Amino acid sequence: MGRDATNDRYFFRLANFLIPQKNKVHLVVFLLTILLLPSAIKALEPIDLEAYNIDADEIIAEEFVNQELSTSSEIFALLVTVRDPMFIGTGFSPEERVLENGNFDYTKLPQSEEIVPYDLENPIKDPKGGILNLTILREIELKTEVIENNLISDYLTPMVNDVVGVESNGILTIPNHLRTFMNNESYITNPTVDIYGNLVPPATNWDDCGELECLKFDDQNLTQEHIDLAVNRIILNSNGNFVRWLSNDRTFVQDSTSNVLGPLNGDITNTDFLVKGRWTASSTWILMHLDKISLENDGWTFVWKEAYQEKEVGLIDGKISVGGYLVNNGELVINPPIYNSDQCSELSDDGTPCAFEWSLLALEGEVRMTDSSTVTLLLGPTGINVEVNREMQSSIGLIIIMLIIISLFLWLSLRRRTDVLLVMAALGLSLIWMQGFIGWIASIGNFFGISIIFRSQFSNLLPILIIALGIDDSLHVLHRYKEERRNSKDIVSSTRITLDRVGRAILLTSLTTIVAFGSNLISNIPALRSFGIEAAAGVFAAFLLTGIWVPLVRLSIDEYLSSKGKLNPERELSKDGVGDLLKKFAKFSTNGKNPLIIVVLALLITVPSLIGMNSLEGDFEVEDMLDPDADFSAGVAIVIDRFPTEGEQAAILIEGDMLHPSVLAGIPEFRENIDKIGPDGEVADKIGRDANNNADLNAIDEIVVGSLASMLYNITPFEEVGWNTSAEENGVGCSSLNFSDEEGFNYLQKLLPKEMELDPLQIASNPHLLNFNYPDFRDRGCLAFFFGFTYLYGVPESSSTGAAIPKSVVELYIYPSDTLDPAKPWLTISGDEPKYTHMVMRYGIRQAENFPEVGLFLDELMRDASPFTNLSKSNGQHTNLEEALLDENYPVSWVIPCGEPVSRAVASEKFEGEFQRSLIFGTFLVLTTLWIGFRSFKQSVLTTLPIILVVIWLYGFIYLMGDSLNVITLVISSLSLGVGIDYCIHVTERYREEKNKNKKEQPSVCLQNVVSTSGIALFGAAVSDIMGFAVITLSPMGVFNLFGFYSAAMIGLSLIAALIITTSAICLLEKPIEEE
Repeated sequence: MGRDATNDRYFFRLANFLIPQKNKVHLVVFLLTILLLPSAIKALEPIDLEAYNIDADEIIAEEFVNQELSTSSEIFALLVTVRDPMFIGTGFSPEERVLENGNFDYTKLPQSEEIVPYDLENPIKDPKGGILNLTILREIELKTEVIENNLISDYLTPMVNDVVGVESNGILTIPNHLRTFMNNESYITNPTVDIYGNLVPPATNWDDCGELECLKFDDQNLTQEHIDLAVNRIILNSNGNFVRWLSNDRTFVQDSTSNVLGPLNGDITNTDFLVKGRWTASSTWILMHLDKISLENDGWTFVWKEAYQEKEVGLIDGKISVGGYLVNNGELVINPPIYNSDQCSELSDDGTPCAFEWSLLALEGEVRMTDSSTVTLLLGPTGINVEVNREMQSSIGLIIIMLIIISLFLWLSLRRRTDVLLVMAALGLSLIWMQGFIGWIASIGNFFGISIIFRSQFSNLLPILIIALGIDDSLHVLHRYKEERRNSKDIVSSTRITLDRVGRAILLTSLTTIVAFGSNLISNIPALRSFGIEAAAGVFAAFLLTGIWVPLVRLSIDEYLSSKGKLNPERELSKDGVGDLLKKFAKFSTNGKNPLIIVVLALLITVPSLIGMNSLEGDFEVEDMLDPDADFSAGVAIVIDRFPTEGEQAAILIEGDMLHPSVLAGIPEFRENIDKIGPDGEVADKIGRDANNNADLNAIDEIVVGSLASMLYNITPFEEVGWNTSAEENGVGCSSLNFSDEEGFNYLQKLLPKEMELDPLQIASNPHLLNFNYPDFRDRGCLAFFFGFTYLYGVPESSSTGAAIPKSVVELYIYPSDTLDPAKPWLTISGDEPKYTHMVMRYGIRQAENFPEVGLFLDELMRDASPFTNLSKSNGQHTNLEEALLDENYPVSWVIPCGEPVSRAVASEKFEGEFQRSLIFGTFLVLTTLWIGFRSFKQSVLTTLPIILVVIWLYGFIYLMGDSLNVITLVISSLSLGVGIDYCIHVTERYREEKNKNKKEQPSVCLQNVVSTSGIALFGAAVSDIMGFAVITLSPMGVFNLFGFYSAAMIGLSLIAALIITTSAICLLEKPIEEE
């Protein structure tokens, strides 16, 4: 199976060179470790979990939208849910929930497990009204007061309350809605003026409450009956806006003792049949609108990677405090630092501003100290970095236990304490060298202006990979050293043979592992290319230290012991030990027809595994990544279950000439399209929907219509910046609409919502409207004026829009590439027509964690976007913007969905495709490397094919366990090639050695010798790794749990492939001696 020439072998010569120079080698290892330490520390920088670094149009579009069409403010949310009545009155009082440093004690707060169960069939009846219970509403008021007294209140910025049509101070809650309504300050209880100037009576009132006195919300005599009545009147008269503040289990519960008449089963679209009762639900929100610019100016940052990393250690109430965490009964709990603007400004001046995530979590703790009848949770993604760090640090104890267990199994395998210490030291140095090499590579790339290293979630998995490979290499060299000593070789000869024979095998295992991971260099994803480089650096470090340096250190130790007369002979292997058992098993599996049976069975197992592999789909389940019992995970689960129609926010970006009237005209048509079920059916219908089950899309057309309604209501704000009905084109270059122009009238009608559609007869009979110059939105000048006015000043209040819409809202939908003139908003500061090159329409994606369904939805979305893609030369694909700005027929240069859920789905698809492409390419590279190394195509195929089966089996096992393709399962499948091939190489390489030494022996006998020698090291390495990974499965962190479980499975399958499949295949392919 190969040739052998001892004195010509490279590793024989290398051994002869290194052994006399071993002390110099030790010195070089020490010095290199010192040199690598600074780079290793630098390489351990925080990882941005939300950075994809993928060259995909959707992700590029998201980055552009976040930078250019994001507002200077942002909304953050607290989720408030009814606490199970069985827990009310238990636990700790608010005073007992405070630590000595003034922070909250997380362990004494009501926990997420105490939330009332979600049950659509059995709505909440206790307490009455659920989240709408008066006691709970008063508790929500307490939470609002906490926010108002927190330093964050300095950064609150006004926001529109669309339920009652007023402007809030930056905090929105159900009590806010009720207070405005019961104070008779909402548009619901006041007369309004329609678009024709006619007085419209209020939709309802708070003057006639029947047998009740109409009290205000803050009245101490307020009762649950008042709340029931007010809530019902708001819900039935707010166009579904109030309903969206209630979880999906909302309904109208019948109660014959109530005087409130509401729709049966809470169906607000059918008010023909009313019953007595009240509204109830389990959850609601507290929304906070914060000024991001002011926060950043005062020293906070929203980018975790840039923030100051808390590392201080201390004692609080007798408990150890580590950074922003507290050790409680062996578990880390959140104990966020309490920042102020002075601290953050000082930290920001030093280049590491405060992480706003910590401040929000500190606020959450303060708010949760008021929890009694409710449980409050901060809504993600805010807090994900803190939670990931908490779970990772909580898992450190398990990693220590893993190392202890690995040490125990190493001792059981090696039976020498110094061997175990040597292996553990080499593993530690390998990790330092790996990080040091990564740091050096990054620095070299930065020196030449090239970004080479992109740290990602994959980087966190590399240490475990290196530990597994290092254990494997160390056990092989040490077991071979022991074997040679048992064969009466002296320690120098034993070391020489070890380096010669095992060193060559380890070089091959290292090279194949490096090329397997190096195949990621062909990837278009920077994170994957970086992962390949980082893994190669780690494998190279492990090869040098565990494969070459460990036997030299073993020699130095034994020479010292020998000089002191303390070197004992190697312990003889027990006849009933692992080696003997493995030999008996190998004898059984390689005799007669057993090899054929084994290979056939392996192929039969492969068939269903291949089917399962092809059935795997990608998705994103938060419990796969994080602790499912963590508050962060609980919050995500509540939103998915209890607010399913809202969806996760996404957008569609339109690039081109946004002043082209066809673009604005396309929005109503697009809105109609997304409201219909497409050819892929309900599976692809994932658009967020409002309370009336209509597709919920927010776009600039609503802003334009709102500003038109505002102009009809009060033209003064528009006249102050140039609008003049007496001047030509209204003084702003905007033509007036002639109602005899049917095409122009229809264009305007399509823009208007149904409740604002114009009736020509009404206009003709109304002198005010008849003399009003309706803008002709087919005119670029009109769009330039209304876009510019709203971008600079927002939408003034009106009877139709209610409260004014701030400019920060308009910034979310339209983007001028020029600076506008505040005095003439239809022009730039240079007096030219501005260019509006980008527009964003925003929507929600329901159940966005199911990536295949999201993919179908995005396909359907692009079909629905035909009003815009038809305006593009390339059906929406990215083309030249400058050409589009000059093209009257094709004014659109790009139509692309974007947003976090879109990026996740696209990234998952990209990762899946790139991993599989790299896996195929890596297999080819491994086969080529082995062919060159073995100088035998047959041996290289024999070594590679069993691991291909392992990859397929692993995918099949993942399918069998009900898991899906995600970052972890994809990485492990990739690791199976790089790690698993090592096991097979040791078997085939040792078989070649045995065959060369015993040319007249049958293949079965040679294989028995292989399994009883190298097999011991393989078995010991596999058992150590499996037990170590089994410990990691106890981690609360989904990433570690999943990685540990499937890594253990991968190691087990690789052992089977090496000791059973490979040996059987050799028996089938090698000719018996008689035939030769």
